[in-house]
Amino acid sequence: MSSMTICSQSISKPSVDIDSFDQLELCPPSVLDVVQRNDIFPELTLPARDNAIDFPTTSDRLRPVSAARCMIDVPRVSIFKFPEVTVHGFRLFQQGNNFFTDQSLALHERSRFARYKTKHLEDVCLSNNRISSRSCREPIDGPQDAIFCTSNEPSNYGSFLFRTLPKLLTAATIPDNEAIFLYAPSEWIKVISRQLVPNKEIIHHDTTVSHTLKNAIVPTLAAPEALLRPALHGLYTEILTRLTIQGYKTPPKIYLSRRSQSKSKPFMRVLENETELVERLSSAGFVEICPEKHTFAEQISIISNAKLIVCPGGSGLFGTYFARRAELIVDIEANDTWLHAHRNVLSSTGRPYTMVQGQTNLAAPPLHGEVHRNWTIDVETLLAGMKSLGVPMSP
Repeated sequence: MSSMTICSQSISKPSVDIDSFDQLELCPPSVLDVVQRNDIFPELTLPARDNAIDFPTTSDRLRPVSAARCMIDVPRVSIFKFPEVTVHGFRLFQQGNNFFTDQSLALHERSRFARYKTKHLEDVCLSNNRISSRSCREPIDGPQDAIFCTSNEPSNYGSFLFRTLPKLLTAATIPDNEAIFLYAPSEWIKVISRQLVPNKEIIHHDTTVSHTLKNAIVPTLAAPEALLRPALHGLYTEILTRLTIQGYKTPPKIYLSRRSQSKSKPFMRVLENETELVERLSSAGFVEICPEKHTFAEQISIISNAKLIVCPGGSGLFGTYFARRAELIVDIEANDTWLHAHRNVLSSTGRPYTMVQGQTNLAAPPLHGEVHRNWTIDVETLLAGMKSLGVPMSP
């Protein structure tokens, strides 16, 4: 790994001798000024995808996705307390001449800052050898003695469930800090956060500005590859125990729909024949569930009790972290971009699952990038495969 020189400057005016974020090195915790470190879970290696089932049918517009069973390294989960640190964007920290993230805190060696190319994932800038948040303003004072819970892509529901939610569970166990510093511009983020940590104040983290935090508590990223270790899965079960709505009507066969999102974003990875799929599934007794039309408690109540779940790959799929009675989960992917993460989500459930992939519509304009082109599936082949797997196809 090539070396990088960081100019000796005040923390309020960070200056780096690099031309791009690809050259930025992240430091391990051993070189940082740390007041306290508490290790919650150790490093371990987990078998993944043992609960996968190969889909039995295929066509030009629907092909099975291999189970790809493997072993995955899961990092240590820790809580760090820093006397002072500056945060740029969502989660790029600076302390003196050292930079780190919530993910690199779990590593033993230096690593590269693998910045995502779109600003909604990181929200940091590099201009005139200076790293800052998007506004390029000088850092301002942030809340003292707060627990920092923001991670990247924080307004995405799926990202929230595997990146932020474990941090909130960690925050709930820390008695002496009464505030949580969290990117929470949307009401749904505030509502879920208050349900998980009702005794702490939620302070919105304005990611357009860099903040200098004193006595900051920073939990590490617990599931960077979206695979929940058994102990963390158990904590999600405790959420179910606390928030499940007793007596709430929960259909046994559900389809987690993207149709509402497709109307607002017509060229954002829209399943173009989703209405056909919904109609055919409805005739087989499935109930369409639009997650965004339900509260968090309602969503997890529905998913935890469902016996059969069909879902296009996307944010809604992360809700299956709460599946507890599913006899089969059928994941329908638009392309192969998120297969690794989505396999890990499904593996975390411990429930039987199968995956298929549709066909990209190359004629659709890539307004949100190539990976978000619209797509279609062969509904007939999907239903035939589900029937072969023993799914009852009668109402």
